[in-house]
Amino acid sequence: MKERLSHWAADIERELEGFCVPESPAHERFAEMLRYGLLGGGKRLRGGLLLAASEAMGGNYEEALRFAAALECIHAFSLVHDDLPAMDDSDTRRGKPSHHKVYGEGMAVLSGDAMLAIAAERMLAITANAGLNTGLNGEDAGEALRGMKRRADAALTIMRSAGMRGIAAGQFMDLEGTGAPQWQDGGFDARAALLTDIDQRTTAEMFRAAVEAGFILAGASDEETKAAVSFGLKMGMVFQIRDDVQDVGADDGLITWPAVYGIEESRRRADELEREALKGIEPLGARCSLLKEFAELMRGFA
Repeated sequence: MKERLSHWAADIERELEGFCVPESPAHERFAEMLRYGLLGGGKRLRGGLLLAASEAMGGNYEEALRFAAALECIHAFSLVHDDLPAMDDSDTRRGKPSHHKVYGEGMAVLSGDAMLAIAAERMLAITANAGLNTGLNGEDAGEALRGMKRRADAALTIMRSAGMRGIAAGQFMDLEGTGAPQWQDGGFDARAALLTDIDQRTTAEMFRAAVEAGFILAGASDEETKAAVSFGLKMGMVFQIRDDVQDVGADDGLITWPAVYGIEESRRRADELEREALKGIEPLGARCSLLKEFAELMRGFA
C-alpha cells in the first residue's frame, strides 16, 4: 500500500501542477506562489484515501484523480492560512519556510483564497463537461445525467468539508482556543466536547469527504456510502489523536487530546476508534480490504 500511495501522490502532484498554469506572463509570480503552496510536499493522504475508496467500489481512476487533486488543493489552502500569524503563527511547514514567510501575509491570504476557488472551479468544470462528453441525447441521456449527478454530489461533499461544517468552523473554534468559555469555565466533559468538535471539523471532515466522494463517484449505494462516511470520520479522528500524541511538547498550551485525556488514554481512544471504523465497513466484504490496508498504512503517518 505504501508504494501505491506514492504512485497516487505522484499522479495527484501532476494534476496540481496543472492548477498553477499562469493565465498570462503577467501572472507568472502568482502561479509561482500557488506552486509553492501546492507542490513538493505532503503525503497526499486525503487524496490517496479518495482514490482508495473509489477503487474499492470499482470507480474510474482518472475521474477520481481529478477530485482527489481538488481535495488536496483545499487541504493546501487550509495549511497556508493556518500558518499565518493571525492563526497558528508558524514559520515553517514541512521543513520549508511557511508561505507567508516567503511571499508575505497578504499574498498568502490571496494564494489560499485562490486554491479554494480553483478546487471548486475544477470540480464544477468536470461536472459541467460530463454531459457534453457523454452526450445528452437518446439512450445516453439517462446515464449522462446520472454521471453529472454523481460528480455534483462528490463536489458538494468535498466543498462542505471546507465551510461551516468543516475547516472554517473548526478554525473559528480553534482561534477562540483556550479562551473559549467551554475551556475556561467548563469541566472535563465541556473541554472534551470542545476538543472533539474542533478536530472533527478541522481534520475528520476532510477524511470523511475523501471516502464519501470516492464512493459517490463509483456509484455506491446510499447504505454503502453511509458506512463510508462513518469510516472516514473515525479514521480522521484517529489520525488527529495520534498526531497530537506524537507532538506532545510542541503543542503545550493548545487544545489537544493529551492535554484533555493524557497520553495513554489518548492512545487507547485512537485504537478503539480505529477498531470501530474497521468494523463498520465489514459489511462491504472483500471490497473493504483496500480501505483496511489504507488504515494500516495511516498508523505509520501519525
